[in-house]
Amino acid sequence: MTFMRCLGAFLLLLIAGSIGYAAQKPFTVEGRAVVVRTERYEMTVEGLEVVRVVNRLTGERYASPRQSPSPSASLQQQQRESGVAVESLRPNEPDRFYQVVAQTRVDVRADDHSATIQLTGLSCDPNRPEAFFPDMTAMLTLRMDDATGDLLLTQQVRSGIEPVHDIRDRGLKSVTLRWLGLDGALRLIAPTDVGVAYEEPADSTLFTTDMPRWLWPMGWQAGLVILESGKGSMAMWADEPALDYSRAMTLARSQATWTIGLEWLTSDRVERNQTIDNVTWRFNVFAGDWLEPAGRYVKQMKSQWGMKPISERSPKWAEKVRIVLGSSMPSPAHAAKYADIAPRDTMAVFTSQGWLKGWNQGEPKYETPWPNWPFDNPVRYEGVDGIGDQFAAIEKLGIHVFPYTNATCVGWGSKKLPWFEQRLHARTHLAWRIWQRFYVDLAHDIVSRYGTSGIYEDCSWVVDRHFDGKPDGDNWAQGSVHMREYFHQTMPDVAMMGERNHEVTARGQNFALIWIERPNPRRHPICGRLFNEFISVWNLAQNVYSCDDDDIRGALVTHWSPGFNADPLQEEWMLRQRGLIFANEQLVSHWPDRWDPTVMHYFTGKDGTEYRFVRDRGTRFIKLRSNGSPETLYWRLHGERQIEAPGLGIEGWLAYDGDRIVGLNPEAPMYVVGENIHRPPAVIASVPEGMAVLRHVVRDGYWIAQVGPVDIQIPPPMDSPAKLDAEAVKQAPGNLITEAAPNKADETKPATRIGQVIVKASLPIHVLGATSVAEQGSNQRDVGINLPGTIVVAWDQPITVTPGASLLDLPTTYSVHDRKTGLVYQRGQPRKQGPTLDHYIGNPPAQEGVMCWLLQLPKEPVKLSFDYGTLHGYGDGAEYCVRVNGGEIWQAYRTQEVSSDPEKAKDHIALPIESAVVDLTPYAGQMISLELAVNGHQWGGSETMSWGGLRFEPVK
Repeated sequence: MTFMRCLGAFLLLLIAGSIGYAAQKPFTVEGRAVVVRTERYEMTVEGLEVVRVVNRLTGERYASPRQSPSPSASLQQQQRESGVAVESLRPNEPDRFYQVVAQTRVDVRADDHSATIQLTGLSCDPNRPEAFFPDMTAMLTLRMDDATGDLLLTQQVRSGIEPVHDIRDRGLKSVTLRWLGLDGALRLIAPTDVGVAYEEPADSTLFTTDMPRWLWPMGWQAGLVILESGKGSMAMWADEPALDYSRAMTLARSQATWTIGLEWLTSDRVERNQTIDNVTWRFNVFAGDWLEPAGRYVKQMKSQWGMKPISERSPKWAEKVRIVLGSSMPSPAHAAKYADIAPRDTMAVFTSQGWLKGWNQGEPKYETPWPNWPFDNPVRYEGVDGIGDQFAAIEKLGIHVFPYTNATCVGWGSKKLPWFEQRLHARTHLAWRIWQRFYVDLAHDIVSRYGTSGIYEDCSWVVDRHFDGKPDGDNWAQGSVHMREYFHQTMPDVAMMGERNHEVTARGQNFALIWIERPNPRRHPICGRLFNEFISVWNLAQNVYSCDDDDIRGALVTHWSPGFNADPLQEEWMLRQRGLIFANEQLVSHWPDRWDPTVMHYFTGKDGTEYRFVRDRGTRFIKLRSNGSPETLYWRLHGERQIEAPGLGIEGWLAYDGDRIVGLNPEAPMYVVGENIHRPPAVIASVPEGMAVLRHVVRDGYWIAQVGPVDIQIPPPMDSPAKLDAEAVKQAPGNLITEAAPNKADETKPATRIGQVIVKASLPIHVLGATSVAEQGSNQRDVGINLPGTIVVAWDQPITVTPGASLLDLPTTYSVHDRKTGLVYQRGQPRKQGPTLDHYIGNPPAQEGVMCWLLQLPKEPVKLSFDYGTLHGYGDGAEYCVRVNGGEIWQAYRTQEVSSDPEKAKDHIALPIESAVVDLTPYAGQMISLELAVNGHQWGGSETMSWGGLRFEPVK
């Protein structure tokens, strides 16, 4: 009986508590503020500002009301430029920002379902009574979305601007909702710059001087911002059934707090902008991290805007594409080689304007009529001769071609149709179906005549507010979306490629390119979560510096060079591997409930196997085996001097001590692989403290290695006016240069010291260029070396030369390597053309090309005579070097590789080939390594260099 009484009392208390909670109103008025209380959150709103936020799911306070005694410059700027903005048609009339002041009448009301804050009378300068505008009103309405628990904050503004002589010369531009005093320890995640996350200590100066402002969707790719604590998160985002892109976000930091401004901008003509109605922002808190609010935004994209996954609105083949070749056209022969290594339908070709007849052929260039159709038949892009056959050959291989087009640069002939030209240049042509049809007709004609399965649309992004109609009235911004929808209705089996990753491209395109050229340590995968379901994104600037960002972002598509390389090395090898794995396994992004902090991105293959990019002393791409253990697919080391790597190695590397890779340069990524790794029979087992293996050349039978500090400055070829004399060469130690004038560049050489390098070998070796060599057992040498300096280790017999012998007749190879790290990027045989050897110099000025020989010189002194230069008149100069045992003994710089005669320069007639002689007397009777190397200048016009003559002659 006692138990039943207790149970009954408990139930009564529970029911009473529930009734009491239900009786609580979610909206209450406290003075001039509205307080919102729900099971999820508490919030206080004053005027057009949110001043307090509590996450009741986690018990955390995210924002508190506070007065900053000395606001930062960025916060002061945000304060000045918030509120209600009014712009003018008059020249030199700045925007005015009207805000709440002491004279503003504040009316606050609340009931069971909503609350309103009405502000009557705003001022653009509280210190000037005449700046008070009594007829301007702003209202903020707060209400609950019962289905989601979201708080909806809706703004309305009435300008009260009276016409003068029946004309208004000022109009409303924007209204801002600010979130004040957000805890600066919160991690701020925003879909800007393809996704960033700001985590700043209390004393951070980030955003304290300049206030960034991002427009949606060009810079702010989704109208969303998230803050997370580690326990929970909060989010604010645009509620936009009409997908009106006139929104912006501002960010300020002051006194260890964030302040976020959410702006709505009008987009009609100034004089018509007298009201702002029903601008709504959503807010909610979550017990999880950023993934939950990001997932909520994805649901809104589907429900409000009807966005469909790429699998539901694309040709079936488009789902499979994981590799893009471009931006120039590959030859059919190169395309066929790619088709042999990647599955059908997994590759696409992204062309440049070069496929079009007349492109870049006008005078001046880039001013050819665009597109290049005749006036009497204005529906055609004309390709260069033979392009149709090229397209057909590539499409036949199952590689899909996307010819370049541009919907915004249509030159219709201003002399004949000035009004038409004016309308097009105002970029309003996509607003109406007739203009949309013109572009779709152009694309349809390309597909019909050239047989391509795709179209690339340049300049496919969305501009901000427009003077001639609102986005939801189909101006340029929204019209471009409808144009793409019409495109797919007309050509459902043709895919579209464009730029950017936001709602516009994700609604209307299948593929989009982005441009990430340099790494950003704040990169975050939020844009991948928002858009990877709807569009396949790839990075046009994909390279060693941007790979980590691609892997964080979760880009499904890998960018390959259109020229096929049968022997890719370093990052080209890594990109080859990345693309093949994604293509063969059809990887897609995976978003687990819990995200391991060491994981950059998760993927799953077609059989459900999980793949990951992880942070591990650089970046490692791994596949999880059936037992859960990781299998390394490739490993990009960065920041390491040495590392244990059993069974792994670096292609072309020569510094190992057992399973440990040594001598690494922590300033550069090193590419570690696990299959078919060849280690030389002689290796460097240790280098002095603080040193690394830099420029090195590995050959069959010997290697050459420079050892020096990791931060050694390797200058580009001489480029100052004093050094641009084609006869100027650098005087090296030993007075070995003949028939050439010295220059003083050598005065800046770093000071040297003696260091010890351990070399281990499994067979007899010769060590050249060392200051000392001491045997330590049968397989180890302690080698003294000048630091920085170079040594040569040989285990094969050299080629014996005699006076009169020609290097042209002796076997050699060439390689292209990084001058600072020694990484080999290309290798092969030099091209022999009659009396010359030609070879490639790589990517100047960071790389160089080198040919070398292991030689036994005769006892009689000899000299090497040779010719050098280019067989063409392109380029901006190059530096030619002769090295013995890794040390430069001759160097000459040729100026711009083109004739100074204007007419000859126009025809690209090269400068005359030059001649030189190098005395090898100090090396008589010795084994030497001989290198002929070329460093390019600043750009790659002189890629191919020629050496001629190359004959050993007796010294008289």
